[in-house]
Amino acid sequence: SPTRLLVACGARVLQLSRVPDVRLRPRWFSRSDGAFAGPGALAAGLAVSPFDARVLLVGYADGGVSLFHTRSDRPCWSCDLAALRPAAKGPAPAAAVLQVAWSPSRPCVFFALAADGNAFVFDLVSEDQGPASVIRLGRKRDPGCFAAAPPSTLGSSYPAACALGTADGTVLVTALGATVSVAVEDEVQLLSNYVERARGMAAERD
Repeated sequence: SPTRLLVACGARVLQLSRVPDVRLRPRWFSRSDGAFAGPGALAAGLAVSPFDARVLLVGYADGGVSLFHTRSDRPCWSCDLAALRPAAKGPAPAAAVLQVAWSPSRPCVFFALAADGNAFVFDLVSEDQGPASVIRLGRKRDPGCFAAAPPSTLGSSYPAACALGTADGTVLVTALGATVSVAVEDEVQLLSNYVERARGMAAERD
């Protein structure tokens, strides 16, 4: 919605309206699971699905990644990247999420860029319990930003790719395989159905 604003505020995400005197509900999105409630659980990045504006993706500095349905203030799906690897020393642990992004061609695929330069690939169709794969971009440079591009209409010589911008000004480009770039049948509906079902299950647990 062009009238909606989403702002990361500490460990929560605030939802506002540009229209005066209009108060959107819920006003805040926040995680409820105690396993994700550490003092470093700052919302480090957020992205609204380009295929379903009701689906919000949020990455956290403690390694958490969560999906929200915009009708609920609690996540309908979460993953803890810190649990996938040993704890790291220093102010920026390897599992800290710097940025999240949606695939421009696969509605059920999204990415989380970690502080170690690896991009975790999530695919709700093939694996909804954690990352389906990892794009290992290396530890030689400090990561800055991440972007994914769809396959070109010019042919197979231009596959889907992701680009990583580093702190020293370098851009690293990696091709993405067909499994994470070519949409499956009715995938937009699969995303909507998955989030609606997960939202219902989360409401029952609460």
